[in-house]
Amino acid sequence: MPVSTKPNKSVIITGASNGLGYHCAAAIAESNQNWHIVIAIS
Repeated sequence: MPVSTKPNKSVIITGASNGLGYHCAAAIAESNQNWHIVIAIS
């Protein structure tokens, strides 16, 4: 069976340039799960 590359989970993270938002985005990206991550930085 072919492996799907389409993300099966999505998350929007605001404040991802530093602090809690940054660490949340990094943890999700490193989790080895198939996430679609949208970050908002300012």
